[in-house]
Amino acid sequence: MKTAFQSDGVVKLPGFLSIDLCAAMSLDWERVQMALRGLPTELKLERRARFVTGTLPPRLDSLPYSASLMTLAESVCGGPARVYMNRLLLKDTHANAAVSIHQDLPYFDGGNKLSLFIPLADAVFDDAPLVFVRGSHQFGVLPRGTVLREKFPPMADVCFEWELGDVIAMDFLTWHFSCKSESGRPRPALQIVYEAANGDHSNSWSWLAPAIPCAIADPTEPDYVA
Repeated sequence: MKTAFQSDGVVKLPGFLSIDLCAAMSLDWERVQMALRGLPTELKLERRARFVTGTLPPRLDSLPYSASLMTLAESVCGGPARVYMNRLLLKDTHANAAVSIHQDLPYFDGGNKLSLFIPLADAVFDDAPLVFVRGSHQFGVLPRGTVLREKFPPMADVCFEWELGDVIAMDFLTWHFSCKSESGRPRPALQIVYEAANGDHSNSWSWLAPAIPCAIADPTEPDYVA
């Protein structure tokens, strides 16, 4: 895994989560759907485009602290890790627009991070799962906005179909995007983000790319972001 992650900036871990944990996650996803439909539930959730805000059910809320995910995060971060963010992303008929190619790190503070995408339901290519640009993390930190790929060497896209229990690990510098869903079926996923507990990613054991400004594109160019 380490070699693929460092080279591509993204890797799929099939069946990483246990069957029992997946069953509990499925029940919590049903509760989330009830809340979003306005049915009686103790959850208070709201939609903001593809983002679901509010307090998640206990199992989904505590998932980032599970032993298996914390161990994974610490191996990638090169030492003790802490949870930076846990949010629910939902693409469906209410939020089905394409998401342009971008990088997450410029929208958050601190150094580089590990992002884990945890599907709460199966998704095939017609459901518009995320598309990642292999090796794009190696170009460093870009300004906010849509990445203009023509300014960079050609890089291949990779798109994973995913099943409940899979984990997609992504360097926070990796470019990614999604197309409009052809199916309209819900594509829910947690995005759990970890960072080094001391904020330092200089450890030689860290798998993460250094968060340095991009050395190829000039962010002062007016047409750099769209």
